[in-house]
Amino acid sequence: SNGWLVASAGNWRAIEIMRYDLEFPSPENNPQQALCMDLQTALGQAFERNDFTLKTNEDGDVTAETAYNILAARDGALYTIDYEGHVERRSRAALGTGTEYALGIIDSSDLGSAEKRIRYAMVKTAKRYRALVGPYTIEKA
Repeated sequence: SNGWLVASAGNWRAIEIMRYDLEFPSPENNPQQALCMDLQTALGQAFERNDFTLKTNEDGDVTAETAYNILAARDGALYTIDYEGHVERRSRAALGTGTEYALGIIDSSDLGSAEKRIRYAMVKTAKRYRALVGPYTIEKA
């Protein structure tokens, strides 16, 4: 929405609220500021409207049960946003099961183009993590 390409992983309910009840902010001149400030406000409001709260354990840490992560891209920039609101601009990122494994394969493979390396990583990661199921669509930026 608003020119952002967005992916999310984690708690299914949080993801569905983001999918159906969240408008990503227009970045104006500063996309990172829009994510740090405007997105956090909009996300909090969407969660409140849908009675969703992060669950914590006895130490006050958010449980994996309700945690989520967001990957957002716009105008050639890639950002990760976690359930605590940390926003980080990255040169490469991935979300979900097998993330570090897949990124390691992409980094270490010498298959040439980024698309070939990503396809290879997806196939190899799927063999190790059953939650990753093809077919895979790779969007070119």
